[in-house]
Amino acid sequence: MGCGNYSTPDFLIVMRPPVFENWGQSALVFDILAVVQHLETRGYELDSSDAMTIMTFFFDRGLYNSVTGEKYWYDKEEFDSKAKDLMINPDLSVHDLVQLRPKQAAKLLKFEDYKDFVFSEKFRKLPKGSITAYISNLPQIISRKLFLPSAVESFLKLIHYRLPILCCDMILDNLGNEDLYKICLAAASKSS
Repeated sequence: MGCGNYSTPDFLIVMRPPVFENWGQSALVFDILAVVQHLETRGYELDSSDAMTIMTFFFDRGLYNSVTGEKYWYDKEEFDSKAKDLMINPDLSVHDLVQLRPKQAAKLLKFEDYKDFVFSEKFRKLPKGSITAYISNLPQIISRKLFLPSAVESFLKLIHYRLPILCCDMILDNLGNEDLYKICLAAASKSS
């Protein structure tokens, strides 16, 4: 089963109506992951090439770079007081979520949890600056599930399978999505 003639996710740019004016390109992450999720529910399995296409799309648009303007935007008092009461799901508040590393967040939440939360009324209760920062950090958090399997496979190829997968997981846990992308690029260039 194929994806049609869409060799890149650029077609999403024209299809997307604006949701919030401050979402910028981060809204594309939702669109792409929604398409991926839809394809997977219909039986399509993404291969390394598909994941690499999406990673390249993210990289070309700067979606790996968080644009928070402040290193610890979530430590602000106003954000902190509201985020503790805003629940993304019954077990996890926004405050708890922003404290997590992207891999931990990806394990605890599904794409639907993020989507339901950011399109909800309670999301708008966050301070405006925090909403912008939260949105700009979403690409790192919610795309990790998509990138990690390809990065593990690529990393194993680069090290010629000399480490157990558990060690590879521990190494990759400490890397951001841009680093995972670069590992996939290195493996792709080495095999071509």
